[in-house]
Amino acid sequence: MQQRQITEVKGRLIKSEISTKELVFDLGFSSMSSFSRFFKQYAGVSPSGFKKQH
Repeated sequence: MQQRQITEVKGRLIKSEISTKELVFDLGFSSMSSFSRFFKQYAGVSPSGFKKQH
């Protein structure tokens, strides 16, 4: 289940024109820090680092 979520999140981080903060709450995370921990745990890089790479 997490792999499917992380794949969706990666796609939305790359394609979305809304801010990361808006995306975090749209995805149902309670805070930016909880999202960042989740993302880094499964993607191996922070959300901002991922966006910079793509």
